[in-house]
Amino acid sequence: MRTYYLFCIKKKTYQKTKDKPKMLFILLKNMSKVKLNNYSYGLSLYKILCNNIQVNYLANYLNYRFYITNNKRKYLFINKRLNEKTILIIRNSCIIIHTNVNLPNILNVLNIYDRRFFVVDFENKDYFWLNSYHKSFV
Repeated sequence: MRTYYLFCIKKKTYQKTKDKPKMLFILLKNMSKVKLNNYSYGLSLYKILCNNIQVNYLANYLNYRFYITNNKRKYLFINKRLNEKTILIIRNSCIIIHTNVNLPNILNVLNIYDRRFFVVDFENKDYFWLNSYHKSFV
């Protein structure tokens, strides 16, 4: 089981870090480990690096595209042909994906929403730009 976090990166940050994904990974990792007493630091770092996700817009698109209803912004995608089970959770700060495959199909759909998603798997120290992943499969 893998857990991915997708952050919608601001245009300026994207331009500065598109060729330095490791630097962005380290910044996001540090941000994710901020303690409650340093919450304001983590929040300010997030505001510098990331855009908020338009939750309602994305939720409406997913409901229309896949004819599914959400359960508090949680979606279950099952692809029996590929033996894939993926849970997608939409938050204002990021999208969380829990999946049993290395690269779930939903990533192709999310690339349409925004071309500057940065995908991070903190546990496995894996990270990549979603648009780079998408290009490799087109």
